[in-house]
Amino acid sequence: LNMGKLFIAIVLFQILFTIHLSGGNVSDEGSCKVLLGAYDRAAMYSRNFIGGRSNRWPNGIVPYIISSNFTSSQRQTIMDAIKHISDRTCVNFVERTNQTNYVDIFTGESGCYANFGYNSWRSISKLHLQSNGCVILGIITHELLHILGFSHEQTRPDRDQYVKINWENIDTAAYPNFWRALGENEPATIGYCGNVGIDQYDNCIAGFRAATFGLDYDYGSIMHYGLRFFSRNNKDTISLKKSTTAQIPNRSGMSSLDIQKTKLAYDCQNDATDSNTTPAPTTTTPAPTTTTPAPTTTSPAPTTPSPVPTTPAPSTSKPCVDTFRYCKYYKNYCGRHSYINRYCKKTCFNCVCENDLGDVVCSRLSGYCRYYFIKRFCQKTCRKC
Repeated sequence: LNMGKLFIAIVLFQILFTIHLSGGNVSDEGSCKVLLGAYDRAAMYSRNFIGGRSNRWPNGIVPYIISSNFTSSQRQTIMDAIKHISDRTCVNFVERTNQTNYVDIFTGESGCYANFGYNSWRSISKLHLQSNGCVILGIITHELLHILGFSHEQTRPDRDQYVKINWENIDTAAYPNFWRALGENEPATIGYCGNVGIDQYDNCIAGFRAATFGLDYDYGSIMHYGLRFFSRNNKDTISLKKSTTAQIPNRSGMSSLDIQKTKLAYDCQNDATDSNTTPAPTTTTPAPTTTTPAPTTTSPAPTTPSPVPTTPAPSTSKPCVDTFRYCKYYKNYCGRHSYINRYCKKTCFNCVCENDLGDVVCSRLSGYCRYYFIKRFCQKTCRKC
C-alpha cells in the first residue's frame, strides 16, 4: 500500500469517524463528554466555524423530545432545567412536532453527554442523561448549554491566564476535554493537539475557534469543570492562577456571565423589549438591498441611502476586507447568514488562510491537493485561499 495514500486514509478517518471527547464517571458531579460526530468534526475544521456563534440554533428555537423512559419526576426536572434557561434568556425550547432538526433527550446508557450545538447536516442532536446520576437540574442545564453551542469554560482561548492544566493528572482518554480553543481572530500558528504529544499540550489547540463575547473568564460558570474532574490519581487536574470566591464546580444554576453569554450569542439584546440596541433585520437576508440599516442610539445612521453590492469586488490577492459598508451593524450574524459571511469577511474573521490540519501534516499532503478533503482542510498548502 502506498504510504502517501495510507496517510491520507488515516487523516480522513480522523475527520470522519465519530469521536467522543471522553468523560469521567457520574460521581464527578456533572463531568460530561461532548459528543462529536462526523458532521461536527467537518464543521469544526471549517475556517468559518466559531463555537458559540456558528453552531447556534436558528432564531433561538430548539425543538426537543423527551424519552418516555424517564420517570415523571425526572421529566419534571428536565422541564425545570429548560425553564431555568428560557426564563433567563430569549432561547425558546419547543416540543417537537415535525421539525427536521431537534434534540433527543434520552436515557439508558452510561454518563452525561450532548452534541456541540446546532448542525444543519445532523437532524437529531443527542442529549443523554444517566438515570441515576445525571438527572439533576444543574447537570441538565450544563448539557443543554452544550446543545446551545457552548464549550467548557476551561477550554476558552484565554484560559491560560486563569488556570493551569495539570496534564500529568488527567485520565488519558479525557485529554481532549482540556485542549484549548483558538480565539475568534487568533492566528493558527500552533499545531492541533491531536497531532502532538502530551509534552506539547500547553502549546497546541483543540482544532476549533470559540467566542468569548468579550466577557471575563468565569470560574463560577456552570460550564466550568471541577478541579479534580477526570483525575487519574485523585490530584487536581486544574489549578487556579487567580483567587476566587466562586463555587467550583457550580452545578446549581447559570451564573450571571452564563446568562450574559447566552443572551449575547442569541441576540437577546435585540429583543423588542430592549429599545437601546440595534433591532434585528426582519427578512431572511439580513442585509438591506437599497437602503442603509435603521439608525439606533448606539449606531449613527448614514445621511444618504447606499445600495448593497450584488457581487464582491474581484481581486486576485483576496484581501481581508468588508465589501458591504454596514458590516459592523450585523456582526452578530457572522456564521449565521451566508450574505454576511460572504460580504463581511473582515468583520467575521472569515478570510484567515490556514491549514486546518496543521502546516506539518498538510505539507506531507501537498501532492494530494486534487482530493476534495485535502483541499478543504489544507487550504493554505493547496493555495485555495
